[in-house]
Amino acid sequence: MAKKRVRVEANFDEELNLTPFLDVMIVLIPFLMLTASFFTVVVVDAKLPTPIPPETMPDVKIPPPFDLVVMVPKDSIKIYVNNKDPLGPPQYSVETKDRVDSAGYSEEQIKAYYDILVNIKKQFPTESRLAFDPHPSLQLEKVAQILDQSRNFRGDDPVIKENPAFADTKLFSAIAMKGVYVP
Repeated sequence: MAKKRVRVEANFDEELNLTPFLDVMIVLIPFLMLTASFFTVVVVDAKLPTPIPPETMPDVKIPPPFDLVVMVPKDSIKIYVNNKDPLGPPQYSVETKDRVDSAGYSEEQIKAYYDILVNIKKQFPTESRLAFDPHPSLQLEKVAQILDQSRNFRGDDPVIKENPAFADTKLFSAIAMKGVYVP
């Protein structure tokens, strides 16, 4: 059977219904007129301090903030002190390539790391902050060794005899993971 096509003509003679638009405008226009009347300009007479010209400013030397970062990749221990370029070469480094797969660092490597920290403490005796940035796959034993050496002076250290003020203090007691602020 053949289907017959029926042609439907659209009737576009309908008018636009403006009733919802007028309902909205009847509510909106009085609301806008009432709220607009409450906007007023307030002038505040404030006595601002006069700026000091740079020529008369006193020369105050503010020391830069102390920033000690210990980065521990797999093959070394890198120490940065107040370094502006974190991707640059470290000020101090302890090579640990010979013990990459071992559970801990050797006594010589830990002693070298400790001596570097003691020298830094001599330069900055009032500072106690250290940011620690270990490699994600660093063994827990190595992390523990570095944290132990970073926190306390050794009891038999001659530095304590040279400087008795260090006897009651810790080496760097405020240790945080890198990126975490330590007060």
